[in-house]
Amino acid sequence: MRAVITVFVLAASSLAQAKPDFSGVFLRTETTVRSGHPSPAVPRLLDIKQTLDEVVVTASQNGETAVVHYRLDGKKSDKVQARLKGASLVLKTTVEWKGPLDGAPARTVMENLEEKWELSPDARQLTIRTTPSIGISEYESYIREPSLEKAKAAAELTAAMGCRKALPISELRNEKESTRVYDQGAVLGTALFEQITRCIGYEAVLSGDFFKSLRRTKKLEQVEFRRGGQTIFAYENDVVLEVSPLLIACSTDVGPWVQAGAPVEAVRELRFMVRWLGAQQKDLGEVESELLHEPWREQLAATDFYRMRIPANGIPLTDDLEVVIFAKDGKQLACVKGHI
Repeated sequence: MRAVITVFVLAASSLAQAKPDFSGVFLRTETTVRSGHPSPAVPRLLDIKQTLDEVVVTASQNGETAVVHYRLDGKKSDKVQARLKGASLVLKTTVEWKGPLDGAPARTVMENLEEKWELSPDARQLTIRTTPSIGISEYESYIREPSLEKAKAAAELTAAMGCRKALPISELRNEKESTRVYDQGAVLGTALFEQITRCIGYEAVLSGDFFKSLRRTKKLEQVEFRRGGQTIFAYENDVVLEVSPLLIACSTDVGPWVQAGAPVEAVRELRFMVRWLGAQQKDLGEVESELLHEPWREQLAATDFYRMRIPANGIPLTDDLEVVIFAKDGKQLACVKGHI
């Protein structure tokens, strides 16, 4: 009896000391910010290989593949400290963000990041919690796939992107104003193309002579557009659509990621499919654009942006304009939809 007890205790001790093995292929399905509701995520594949000495991750998302190595000896490697803690893999690093913040002058911000990886009891799900020293925590949920090929097929099925209305923070503030003047045009919306090592933000703006002296008033959720004492219900001529792609660092993943191959070109030689949605449905198909390098929206610094002319005569001001952005090879990158 004592021998049986001894064997049981040793077996239990061995199980308690067993280290988790994160090896496998995983597909990201959803993300959750802080304690909010889960939302569908851009498909990301993780091909993980774990040995006694390191965890090697090959990630693929939106046409970019990148690789990262995490040493498991507890020592920092390329500013990253990785260690197995109980049933978790814990990664810690410090990242440096450079660039303007919501219109403020460019500055450098240092941020500490911690990632905690955990497998479900049946090892079918992988959860990665990212906790920054600035901002809020994010949870990513991954499902184990039987092979890389099947994971890629599943990613393609879920990659079809909807077109959501999204405005930059500065415009969200303007939307709350009861009265607004559109002399310089109107921001239609923004969209984001996310990869592993970079993101491309697209901002779409409508402008033209039509917007001069155009004023919007909002009272009790009722919106009215006026110019010179007259109520305006629809566009009176063509409008100018400008789309500016901006390379930004948006990933909070613990690196350092090394690109494997050339990523999708998401800034140069872009193509645009445009249509009006609402009271008057009007599909304009692919619209010819011109790539310019000038000050963007009267900013001092010149930047690249695309300009195109959009037929709009008679289109109600409350109708949405949908702009689907494609790479030269036809890959859909992003979609912007909105109205003034």
